[in-house]
Amino acid sequence: MPEFVSSGRIAGFLKNRDGLFNQKVILRLIREDSAAVWVIDPASGIGLDLLQWQQGQEGQKEGSASPADEEFYYERRMREWIAKDCVDQSPRSVLESLSLSSVQQSLKEQGGKCCVCFRLKDVSGADGIRDLAAFFYQFVLDGLIFLVLHDLTEAISFRKARYAAQQKGLETYQRDRTKISDFLDLMRQDSRSPLHAIGQPASGTGAGESLTPADSASISAMDGYLRKISMSGTYMADVIDDILQMLHLGNGGPGEVPGTVNLRRFLIRVEESVLYKLQEKDLHFLLDASGLSVNEVEADSSFLQELCEKMVDLVISRTVRGGTVELHIESGGTGENAHAAALTLAAVGRGLVPDTPNGSIPVTDSVESLSELMNREAGAWDLGLNLLKYYTNALGGSLSVENVPDLGMRVSVRLVLHLPEEKENQNIVEKYPFQGRRILIADDNRINRDLTVRLLEKEGCEVLSAEDGKKAFELYQENAAGIDLIMLDIRMPVMDGLECTRKIRASGIPGCETIPIIALTVCAFESDIEKSFDAGMNEHLIKPVEPERLYEVISHYLKAE
Repeated sequence: MPEFVSSGRIAGFLKNRDGLFNQKVILRLIREDSAAVWVIDPASGIGLDLLQWQQGQEGQKEGSASPADEEFYYERRMREWIAKDCVDQSPRSVLESLSLSSVQQSLKEQGGKCCVCFRLKDVSGADGIRDLAAFFYQFVLDGLIFLVLHDLTEAISFRKARYAAQQKGLETYQRDRTKISDFLDLMRQDSRSPLHAIGQPASGTGAGESLTPADSASISAMDGYLRKISMSGTYMADVIDDILQMLHLGNGGPGEVPGTVNLRRFLIRVEESVLYKLQEKDLHFLLDASGLSVNEVEADSSFLQELCEKMVDLVISRTVRGGTVELHIESGGTGENAHAAALTLAAVGRGLVPDTPNGSIPVTDSVESLSELMNREAGAWDLGLNLLKYYTNALGGSLSVENVPDLGMRVSVRLVLHLPEEKENQNIVEKYPFQGRRILIADDNRINRDLTVRLLEKEGCEVLSAEDGKKAFELYQENAAGIDLIMLDIRMPVMDGLECTRKIRASGIPGCETIPIIALTVCAFESDIEKSFDAGMNEHLIKPVEPERLYEVISHYLKAE
């Protein structure tokens, strides 16, 4: 026990150290380069190192240590310290500046804060000198003085190390930017092709001819020109998407997240995602799942979808306009594992582009990085094929690509995937009560309308469709007795979905007040949702909506009937 009695004010400070005032004090004083933080009672001259005391408290049970065990006389410790290690020209002047009387005078003159700088021998054993700065603070609230000792030498070293790390990070970033820039330079050849197509006059017009609406030939040429622009835009979007995916994979890529995949719902999503590309090239599409004997598998659904889309994209790029693209999927046993299924996916294009060699195309299993692609000649690499290899490898599959004589390109992937527990031999079954149900749909976007109709007809629904709310209301008046559910876009010409809903609810037709009406729209603000419900709608779905979610909502209202 020290020869002095513990200061009551320091003990009070420690007792209330979780209070608002003391929390603010500690946060304001302690920094990453703080060598010591002392609290000093100027009336008694007693001090306590808060950092050391706090560390002692953390290593013992609460209340087992008294602050008096670690308190010291401030001036005695400072005098011993300066006399032993100070290397300033006048240690006496330093000691005088650090005395309590001098510190209190400086605090009074300088508004509650002051600083004293001095130099000490390096006590760590190194043959050097350390620069220190003692910052003193006094808060009128309790009269205690706080000393925060900063090791300037350590702080400078710390900042140099942090600066060096930042410089290293900057150099790495600049190298990566250079690689990306080089890669994008290589992409210019692909991106210039669609831009050149946009910039050239439409087929059938001369360089100086203008397209006049009165001329049917010019109208046809203009239509071809606009189609060319649309195809070029889609192509450039695909190139950009592939670049972003390659950059993502170069940074480590996404982690695989296995889950249960319903194959029928999954194939509908794939068909929906590739439909735009097929339509722009006037390609027919055939989805064949007749050889599928299992309903669900365990896999990363996003990886599986990317794999299928890349397969179809590769075939589309090698198929002439007006041809056919097929996606076949079949399953079978592995012969070794009853809890797994062998899944074969094949994308086939019927209508091979001219001058394409027949036979198998060598495909290595290795996935090339951006830097490896950059070292190859422009045109000697295929981003889509490289990404297809990545997702095939990630799912543990094997890939083959071949050009079939007088037919087209065939891309095949074989996967062995686990089956969900207790569902190894489950055949495909109907999950939703849609068979024979009649649904009315109104959407002014033809592609969106056709996609929704296709999704519902696959589940056995009979669908009535309209391009605006006025025609939808007329269809409802004519077929009300046979309509089980209505889906309306919000924004449509002639009559919007909200007005159509209000007219249906007020029509007086039997069942008009209870028939389920669902908004299927891009309007996603809370005010839009409130307007839907105020108009009398039962649900507000935001496009694009996952087929599974669409089926679940419709199923809920059809079952409720």
